[in-house]
Amino acid sequence: MAEFTVAHKRVDITPTAANGQNPWMSGYGWKPRGNRHYVVNRSLHADCAVLQPDSGNPLIMVRVDVVSVPSFIYRRLRDHVVSMRKTDEASFLLVSSHTHSGPALPREPDPYSLFGLTGRQLERINAYGEWLINELIKLIDRTAAEPGVGVILKYGVGEERGISVNRTGLSWVLDDVQTLVAYRDRTNTPELALLGFACHPVSWGEQPVYDTDYPGVATQVLENSLECPVMFFTGCAGDQNPYRNDGDAAVVEIGTRIGNAALTKINSGLSPVSGPVRTVFRRVQLPLAVNLADCATRAGVNNRYGQEKAAAEARGDLPVARFCEVMQAELADVTSPTVVSLPVQYWKFGTDFGILALGGEVLSGYHVGLHRLVQDSGVRLWVMAYADEIPCYIPADDVLWHSGDARMHYESGWVDDPTFTGFYTSLMAYGWPVPLASSQPVGTSPATPESAEGRLMATCRNILGR
Repeated sequence: MAEFTVAHKRVDITPTAANGQNPWMSGYGWKPRGNRHYVVNRSLHADCAVLQPDSGNPLIMVRVDVVSVPSFIYRRLRDHVVSMRKTDEASFLLVSSHTHSGPALPREPDPYSLFGLTGRQLERINAYGEWLINELIKLIDRTAAEPGVGVILKYGVGEERGISVNRTGLSWVLDDVQTLVAYRDRTNTPELALLGFACHPVSWGEQPVYDTDYPGVATQVLENSLECPVMFFTGCAGDQNPYRNDGDAAVVEIGTRIGNAALTKINSGLSPVSGPVRTVFRRVQLPLAVNLADCATRAGVNNRYGQEKAAAEARGDLPVARFCEVMQAELADVTSPTVVSLPVQYWKFGTDFGILALGGEVLSGYHVGLHRLVQDSGVRLWVMAYADEIPCYIPADDVLWHSGDARMHYESGWVDDPTFTGFYTSLMAYGWPVPLASSQPVGTSPATPESAEGRLMATCRNILGR
């Protein structure tokens, strides 16, 4: 007997000369990358699925082939969904595939600070952003209007080793291939599948060509076999890189291996997922390494950015000079955030399955730590990342401390001074003046309550009942 109904729709969101004339791409810094002739290797898509339980609000999932979702886009879509009474905030999930071969979007990361784009260039990015919002609203409305097909859900975790490499030098390497399949109640044939893996979609490389990267190939492999739509969700991949990134051959190989691993697990048997469904939405306020709410502290950081800007201009370092300029403006106008506000969502199905969706570019240590939390609870946990809003990278203490490895500089956001953003690190890309707070002293375990790791894990423990 079906406990759920499901509906799905998909739309092409590949930039063209007609939908905003935005040729600018995101995913890599620190110079502009323009796809001036709108060359497409694999078209970019947005998917929407509406999963309606027997009782309660429908679960609306939207995934988009972009590197990250700016907060204003998430909030515009969320507000539409809530105001039109399609569902509530906790039951609406927006995720990005994190392909690095997609379009630049407005505001976050800032195209001026990151790429030096100005004037008409920014107008094109903004026009595409508005076009995308309208397309996603129409996609959500059309999918929510569908009656849905009665389905039963089944879930399983496969494995594909040798794809991911931990680029920070830590031991965490994620091999899980997550699969949730909705089977038609009457015919037991697949109606929709969700697929997940944790690895940066950068196997295509930096060529100025639109491509879904390996998630698109993995999706296609599964769709060809199951003969139903498939939606791909990226896990805690902030420090997980593919072992190769040499273009189309890498995309095809990696995507095919992940898709086949999912098929192997499906063919070996999945376990049932049942209702009822409980949904939770929280915002955890992650502390920064210094207190920017304090006037004197903020003034000191501002002064340092002034000095660094002058030095960068003297040596002709334009990306650093732009970043310092933007940071000074925010600090002087008291518009720079004093915490990282990170969305956390949890969808609990019955007693033994849950989807935990985290905002930001979450590093793999959180995947490991969260599964340790539930390892004796009987709960099968799917941890997704890049959900709702992407404020920055979310490292745990081990990376924030550097642990003696210079490869951690980019993800931690600092180089020489743990209280000041390192140039050409992830926090420069995302526009944050100082790094996240770590537990002190170095080596403290478990994480302290006033560290970023401590607060995020405490929130997750509360949500998971652990």
